[in-house]
Amino acid sequence: MLEPDFKATNSVGKNKRDVLRAAKEASQKVLLKLGAMIEREAKVSMRKGGRVAGKKKGVPAPRGKPPHVQTGNLRASITHALTSEGTVVVGPTRMAFYGKYQEDPKKLDRPFMVPAKDKVMRTAPKEWRQMAMGKTPTGRKLNSKKD
Repeated sequence: MLEPDFKATNSVGKNKRDVLRAAKEASQKVLLKLGAMIEREAKVSMRKGGRVAGKKKGVPAPRGKPPHVQTGNLRASITHALTSEGTVVVGPTRMAFYGKYQEDPKKLDRPFMVPAKDKVMRTAPKEWRQMAMGKTPTGRKLNSKKD
């Protein structure tokens, strides 16, 4: 785990706990934003065109492409959440248990989560650079303190 170096200024040393809290709050905002971006990208990748009106089964997507939307349950079940360990989890809920089979190359091979994550992770460094500790509640409190 990386920890910031607080030897640079004396004022940080006095407020170490608040600085760490502001950094944690800011990083959680970035993680949630990245999770939302992955969720959106996965949902957008699933195209309509599977089910035809009046028929029970639709046309499946070709191998290697995201699944076609049949009922909308899989797409609707994709969500993101922040864990207690400080990570973000993105994917379908239990409502659409078959999502893991769609993603598996040995079974159906219709990936939708991995390509979404790969696409969003190319922009992740930019999001981390734009992390603003001063815009968190603790960061605003720190900025308003007089030394």
